[in-house]
Amino acid sequence: ARSSTTPFGSVHPRRRRPKQRLEEQLHAGARGLKLHPQLQKFLPGADEAMPLYALAAAERIPVLWHCGPVGLELPSARKFVQVPSYERPLAECPETTFVLGHAGALDSDQGLELQLRHANAVLEVSCISLSQLRRVIDRGDPDRIVYGTDWPFYHHALALAKVLVATEGRPALRRKILHDNAARLLGLWLRVRAPRSRGERVRSTRFRACRTRSRRCRSRYSCRRSTPTISVFRSRMWAWRSRPRACSTSPPIR
Repeated sequence: ARSSTTPFGSVHPRRRRPKQRLEEQLHAGARGLKLHPQLQKFLPGADEAMPLYALAAAERIPVLWHCGPVGLELPSARKFVQVPSYERPLAECPETTFVLGHAGALDSDQGLELQLRHANAVLEVSCISLSQLRRVIDRGDPDRIVYGTDWPFYHHALALAKVLVATEGRPALRRKILHDNAARLLGLWLRVRAPRSRGERVRSTRFRACRTRSRRCRSRYSCRRSTPTISVFRSRMWAWRSRPRACSTSPPIR
């Protein structure tokens, strides 16, 4: 079965060669960068983090932040997740798409203001209450709101139920939050689908281009980011199994 997992990488901004480490993770198949300022103990607008944001823009991958206090962190660590500290990278890196995890959590109103001020800010709505979620949906940009669960800290059913209640009677908005916005953010619609009919053959194979500037990736086949998607492999396998077997001179599948 085709995997539905889209992995994200993570690099500490103060580690040695953070850009090289992120490039290695992208070569391994990562489709985004996850940063947790509270656990990694750095300010989102710190100078050492800005090169990572620039690299994310060059590679066209989103940056997912933990954003906002949740009430469980130590007071000494709360300063790293205050919503105003996310203003600088949003303003200075307009080409980078930033996902504000938990939409600012307890300070979701401030997170909503960031989304309205910056076109590169996306709100992820896990861990917020139903009333907060309704305010975000009613006042925010519906094309920049994505569903999240924060599993295993919260059960999937809890986050999903809040979205279903908040979008009752609005199926188009519900589909945007639960699927379309995230699919567009991660580029999932670019994947090649399997043939619909049993006898349909694959005429061409499309590749995800490797956009890195690294010298280590000189061949289109040496990097996982430039290999065919899993659905292409399934398509080719299905076409091969469905080939005519009565004639041994059937043309090969290209």
